[in-house]
Order: sequence, then C-alpha cells, then structure tokens
Amino acid sequence: MTNETVCLQTAQMLPGIVDGDLPAAVVKHLESCLRCQAEASRYRKIQRELEKLRFQVAEPPVDLVAPVLAALDQAVARRSRIRIAAVGIGVGSALVALGTVAGIALKLRHRVTSAIAPA
Repeated sequence: MTNETVCLQTAQMLPGIVDGDLPAAVVKHLESCLRCQAEASRYRKIQRELEKLRFQVAEPPVDLVAPVLAALDQAVARRSRIRIAAVGIGVGSALVALGTVAGIALKLRHRVTSAIAPA
C-alpha cells in the first residue's frame, strides 16, 4: 500500500481524533507522517474552537426583537383570517348543498303529488 493510500485512509479516520478513539495503526502512522500530523492538528484546533463556542451566548441585537415579534403577530393574524375564511367557505358550501338537496326533494315531491292527483 502506498503512503498516499495510507494518508487517505487515515484522513477518513481523523474525525475520530475528536473522540480519542483512533485505531493503533492510525496512531502509528501519525507518529511518522508529517502530512497526517498537520491534518490531525487542524482537527484538534477545530475541536478546541468548537469547545470555546459551546459556552458562548449570542445576544440578539436590541432592534431585532420588536420586528420579529411584529412579524409573528402578523402571521398569527393572517392564519386566523385564513381559518375563518375556510370555515365560512365550508359553511357556505354546506348550505348550498343542503339547498340543492332540498330543492331536488321538493321538485320530486311536486312531481309525485301531481302524478297522484286526479285530473
């Protein structure tokens, strides 16, 4: 196996350096390969920087809260209007269907009544 191949395989295992669980063969290769040592060093640096970020708290700008809350209120109001419109459409459709059925029933009743009535 060429050194390049070993380095590529080692690079794939380097994320394990964060957890400290590298196979013995990778550790042995890291001891002698400057290229892989540099790559491992970059992983360690990234790990240190991420550890620092873990305890940092990002405060939102003061002028950000009011517009976000206003946008949320608008979205809630818009949703409420959509729901009211949907209920109105549903009720209107039900009334139209009921009226249609009632009209058909009355028409059929009138036909039956006129067919039975003596002439």
